[in-house]
Amino acid sequence: MLPAACGRGCECFEDCRIRVVLRATEVYAEIGRMLWHPVSLHNPEPARQRAFGLLEKMAANLSVAPSDPAVINAEIDELLEGDIPYFVAVAREGRLHGPRGTYWLPPSIWLKLPWRIGAVQISLSSEISSRRRW
Repeated sequence: MLPAACGRGCECFEDCRIRVVLRATEVYAEIGRMLWHPVSLHNPEPARQRAFGLLEKMAANLSVAPSDPAVINAEIDELLEGDIPYFVAVAREGRLHGPRGTYWLPPSIWLKLPWRIGAVQISLSSEISSRRRW
């Protein structure tokens, strides 16, 4: 139940910061392991290009994953420092702030985005769960 101050809309949530998971943490972990592999550390440029290609390919197959080269490079830079890239938005603004000062998606799309992201996350979770043998 929403607080009475919210009325019918969600105005009381306008200043909330919302973390948005655009790629599975497991994807970042696997790419991070590849980037930190001794062979990759010895010859980093081909590893970086491969990581870029994998993230770019994922963006082509998953509409909410960033496809902007600047964002993908910032994600890779975060992974090279041992961090998982983080995306956040203030509900009122709707613009996704990404790693290293990057942005993803225009602010106007935010009102439509959470439902699609939720559907994608549920879809991916269901697909992963169905592949596991408990």
